Amino acid sequence: MIQIRNEKMKGKKTCVCCGKRILGKFAILLNKEEDTWLRYGCRREFVAQILESRRGPEVEFVTHDERLKILDLFSGRKGWSKAMKDRGHYVLTIDNDPEMEPDLCMDINDLTIEDIGTDWDIVLASPPCEGFSIASCMRHWSAEEPRVPKSQFADDSLQLVQHTYDLIQKINPVYWAMENPRGMLRKVWRKPTLTTHFAAWLGGNFETRRPQKPTDLWGVFPPSMLWPKPRNWEIARRGARTGTQGLARDEAATIPYNLSFTFCIHAEEKLLLNNDLRYNPGGPADGDNPSRQQGTLDKLFRLMPIIAENRMIVQFV
Repeated sequence: MIQIRNEKMKGKKTCVCCGKRILGKFAILLNKEEDTWLRYGCRREFVAQILESRRGPEVEFVTHDERLKILDLFSGRKGWSKAMKDRGHYVLTIDNDPEMEPDLCMDINDLTIEDIGTDWDIVLASPPCEGFSIASCMRHWSAEEPRVPKSQFADDSLQLVQHTYDLIQKINPVYWAMENPRGMLRKVWRKPTLTTHFAAWLGGNFETRRPQKPTDLWGVFPPSMLWPKPRNWEIARRGARTGTQGLARDEAATIPYNLSFTFCIHAEEKLLLNNDLRYNPGGPADGDNPSRQQGTLDKLFRLMPIIAENRMIVQFV
């Protein structure tokens, strides 16, 4: 049994990792019965070797020739849809910040169902959280129940969330997800479907793990999708420059890649590999649902390469 503890050495000892003699009086005692010792300088390499020895076979995911159609609203750094685009699916990103380089740069409030259509398998949304954060709740919301907006900014933020939700309901995709950091939105709008933690999706290694960042999710998710429990996260006191407080606002809000990838893989399993839930793009839907219609802006975005290649815009100037 390995017991990692600091001990004073008696006599000359050899490091189990590098095989060199350990200098000094103290080292890490791994096994008292077998007299196994480890140099402090080798501790990271030793842990890496153990992890490597326990690594299982590489997981191979099924590839396919078909593509899902994914709409990413408030796309920002495209964290929600990054893995889905890497898997070869068609993704349309919409955001009002040109620095984020969305496919369509416009205010979501101005977006209509005619613009985007209903021809989507998955819809993702990350509406701004500034109006619902814990840090600003007393400035924007009443202290008494029911919590109502005290500022125009809070009211506009809530209306934007509702508008986004209404668009999603009109699209009626098989799966959809809307996220916001755990805060006031769960109190002033509706109870979240579930709450996850960014730290759970980025591993337990200190070099790569992110702060806890509990995040509420609303939506319909693949039933086979597993939700990991929170792992250790970086502790950051209020006002510190560590954790999310030390990151740029858009960087702190980026959806972990593993969350995007897991969502994608499980959606593929149901929509592309199982015919029971698969949509027929462009064709009639089952039951009383109307046919999936392609939106005007979606059509325009797909035609842009053709328009640019044939200089069609110049012909009308």
